[in-house]
Amino acid sequence: MRNAFTLIEVLIALLLLSIGLLGLLSASSAALRTTQNAFYTAIAAQQLQNLQSELRISHPAFYAPLISQWNKENSAFLPLGKGTLKRNSDSMHLELQWENPEKIYRRSLQMSER
Repeated sequence: MRNAFTLIEVLIALLLLSIGLLGLLSASSAALRTTQNAFYTAIAAQQLQNLQSELRISHPAFYAPLISQWNKENSAFLPLGKGTLKRNSDSMHLELQWENPEKIYRRSLQMSER
């Protein structure tokens, strides 16, 4: 009866352990990316709602400074964050976009003019 492991058995065990750890690392990395994207999406939604509130109580003459300040906040909170406001005769369209190395993300909000 043999009481010790051979070198090949130890190497195979280490190989299997390494494969398992690589799988775990990959899953953790994917979970981190998903969490980060959800975080940025929540910030974008909050930023859009904040601007919507500001626009509802402001005169159209003050929209440009509001958008400028809003974009400063967007670039501080989101990677390469930038927002736009497009006005039609009866509605406004707010769009916010940000980037990460893999993708460009966009969120938008449509609101009626007053």
